[in-house]
Amino acid sequence: LTAYLTLSAILTAMLLMFSAFNLAMADESSSARKIKVQQATAEAAPVPKPEFAPDKVVRIQLEALANNDTPYQDAGIEIAFRFASPANKQTTGPLSRFIQLVHNPIYHPMLDHQTAKFGDLFLEETQAFLPVFLETSDGKRVGYMFVLSKQQGGEFDQCWMTDAVLRFEVTSV
Repeated sequence: LTAYLTLSAILTAMLLMFSAFNLAMADESSSARKIKVQQATAEAAPVPKPEFAPDKVVRIQLEALANNDTPYQDAGIEIAFRFASPANKQTTGPLSRFIQLVHNPIYHPMLDHQTAKFGDLFLEETQAFLPVFLETSDGKRVGYMFVLSKQQGGEFDQCWMTDAVLRFEVTSV
């Protein structure tokens, strides 16, 4: 009987250790899966291309911001940051700082907005201006002027990228 109880205690202890090991492995693999999803999403996300017109760049950014936390927290802001011009990134970057900037009260209404209406695109050779009117998740209306430039040389040669986004009040849309 003593041998049976000892064997039973050993088996129970081993079973508990095995269960704890499996839980730790499940947590680790869940964490690893989350990182893999983030990496795969980042690789599949749109990047600046010369064939994207200025309004396409703005639409990509706004669509990402409308679904900011899909598939992970601040994924939309990360996509918007990809389309920020190198000059813009010098002022607003790195990404962690850009995320804080977008979460501030001036830009926060862009996150998870319900609708976007586009004004007339004003286009010069290497500059573009596009007003956008958003209906926020709480039903308010706000406007933003996107200022873009066509990059000359470097990694993003001939790509339209956002230099600035300026908020303005909307009285009617």
